Amino acid sequence: RFRTGTGKRSECAPRLAVKLARSKDQNANLEAEYDNLRTVEPFAKRGRVVTPRALLCEAEDGWVWLAESVVDGTELSPDPFSAPGAVVHPFVDWLAHLGRSTLAVRTTATAAEEIPELLARAGGYVTTAHEHGVLARAAGPLHRLDGQPLPRVLEQRDMGVWNLLLARDGTIGVVDWESSRSGGFPAWDLFYFLAHCGFMVHRSTNSEDRMNSFESTFWGGRGFASTARAALRRYLLGLGLREEWLGALAAACWLHHSLSEVTRLGIRPSQSLFWGMLISTLDRDCRVRCTA
Repeated sequence: RFRTGTGKRSECAPRLAVKLARSKDQNANLEAEYDNLRTVEPFAKRGRVVTPRALLCEAEDGWVWLAESVVDGTELSPDPFSAPGAVVHPFVDWLAHLGRSTLAVRTTATAAEEIPELLARAGGYVTTAHEHGVLARAAGPLHRLDGQPLPRVLEQRDMGVWNLLLARDGTIGVVDWESSRSGGFPAWDLFYFLAHCGFMVHRSTNSEDRMNSFESTFWGGRGFASTARAALRRYLLGLGLREEWLGALAAACWLHHSLSEVTRLGIRPSQSLFWGMLISTLDRDCRVRCTA
């Protein structure tokens, strides 16, 4: 990531970024990012939102390196985020555009996780009676979701605020595409973004603060909750989704990210913040609304 001092390009301003793997085990990540950026490129620019362009991906002596165009800006932070809608709304319009541009109605199994597979994988990690109970509660709404004609979209799958760069001219850059995949679930990127955006806006620093932020963002009545509801409404209208799908999609999203932390950090599901977010969603009968 680069930030130019004046906002104007000069001879010393970077024109491309070169990414190297920390270990050879990560070579595949760079190759995936190259392929994913090439897939995204026809739909990459929309309004004020841009993505890097993949320029070159090569292997030398068993190491992969990736060259891509530079996206100017700095990571989102609470200080320039006093009017969150100025960033959230154009970003959500772009996300809906990306979904429409890559949309396919699921008629056969795709490379993306199907709901039964997600539940089966979770069953291999839950160990306590409490965890089994949570998974049993999640199974009902998730299985009902699996029977719906869900559209599938290109999903970035790491849409945290750290992967959005804001330039001085208001351009929003979306970076780090190594985890993305076609045939992904709609709204997962939006849920993940809104939750982490809420953490940032509320300046949440620990798990308890983040849970309070999460519940305020998705079920609160004022502040950033209003921005989040408007974002969900814009996305639903932009992609033509049914509002009744939102809660189950959110539960599936938090279950997936819980399992990602389980495998990455070697923890139990109930030790993941996303597991708490799953429980909170289930406690509200998977009612995620985009209207007041």
